[in-house]
Amino acid sequence: MSRLKWLLTAAVVLIVAAGGVLYLQLFRDTWQSPTVVVIESDDEVTAMFPSYMAWQTAPEEDGKQALLLRDGDYFMSEPHDALIRYLTSDGPALRLASASWSLSLNGDVVSLSLSEEEALAWLAGATDEQLVKLRIVDVPGDAGPEVLAALKRVSAVNPHLDLQVGSAQVLHSLLEYFQPRAVFAENESEGLLAVMGGQPELETLLIDASEPGSLDYLPKLPRLRRLVLGSWDPEKAGPLPAGLEALESLITVESKLSDLSALAAAPAGLEELSFSFQDEFVNLGGIEKMSNLRTLILMIGDEDAVPSMPDLAALPKLRWLGLPFGTSQQQLAAIVKSNPRVEILALPKTEKTLDLAPLGELKRLRGLVLGGVYENLEVVQTLKSLRFLGISKESWPDSPEEVAEIRAALPDAVVIRVEPFCLGSGWLLLFLPLLGSAWLQHERRHRPASAA
Repeated sequence: MSRLKWLLTAAVVLIVAAGGVLYLQLFRDTWQSPTVVVIESDDEVTAMFPSYMAWQTAPEEDGKQALLLRDGDYFMSEPHDALIRYLTSDGPALRLASASWSLSLNGDVVSLSLSEEEALAWLAGATDEQLVKLRIVDVPGDAGPEVLAALKRVSAVNPHLDLQVGSAQVLHSLLEYFQPRAVFAENESEGLLAVMGGQPELETLLIDASEPGSLDYLPKLPRLRRLVLGSWDPEKAGPLPAGLEALESLITVESKLSDLSALAAAPAGLEELSFSFQDEFVNLGGIEKMSNLRTLILMIGDEDAVPSMPDLAALPKLRWLGLPFGTSQQQLAAIVKSNPRVEILALPKTEKTLDLAPLGELKRLRGLVLGGVYENLEVVQTLKSLRFLGISKESWPDSPEEVAEIRAALPDAVVIRVEPFCLGSGWLLLFLPLLGSAWLQHERRHRPASAA
């Protein structure tokens, strides 16, 4: 009998333990704030996710700037449009050096542009140790046998290298010996259909989604965590397909979404939803069903029209929030009041007079980006939880003494100047041919009257 009691007791303990683990998995908030990463570079740097290229920092006199980054996030170094994947192991301080053909991180080449002869020369003489440290290569659409042969050697020691490609044909050749974790593809969605399905390691994908069939192969990517869709037209490309169970982040750029119906098949585990560079505001009716959202970026809309915002209190897990153009003072106050646990907040460039007083309620705020000119800037100095403060160049204090006062009030925060993303002439414009005109329209609409 004692043996039976022992077995029953052991069974109860196991059941309770299993139930506890299940409870933690279902209800524990596992979201992690991004890291404040100080970057020493002579060039501007721009975070790609989750606010897709909405703002960038420029180096101060000491050459330092900063971004908010998470493990696996990408940022871009201008003027060469060099992408790099940030790793937590890189630490909170980076030293970048760029050339026309490369980007180096803390002295190691991590990004190559193979449209330049210098990059091929470097590959020819690189050791295996150097090749392992590469994180991404940019391969032109007309890459010939010499380039492909050089990359085949790289794949032997670095098979999961991220790929930035200029054509589906080149990608097809590269996938014969690479299993990339990320693919950034230019505007050739038709050719991608035949080569992308079933990639076992692919976690991040940036593609054009404007043509029929653009999304058909996505369910064949078992580890796809982050998806960036440019020019998404649901009437042509269709809605987001079902079966993307691993998807955590969905970012749309210049989409033609009018509401969330095209996202009906989004997985329950979706943590991040981002809309960028879209003049027409998206009807967010039904967003409360996405109860697992930690990040919601709405850097869209029209400055002249107040957006119809839902009650974001229905999304209690929200931690990172980017507000749309046209946000009113009443909406700002209501959003802050209903989402007191927000940790990262990005306010848009605006011509409206918005008072920052409501921000005093955000006791957990760790990151704040002020994209425009706001009243009551001194309230920011009371936000002692801040670790990152980006102030637009329009409202950056006029004197070094004022900047020093803000930094003295926030000794644990990195205080930097930010500005709207400045478009270059590289692959990003090829990928999004409408992005240039869209950005110019936003700039004209939100330009201060004195600058007109």
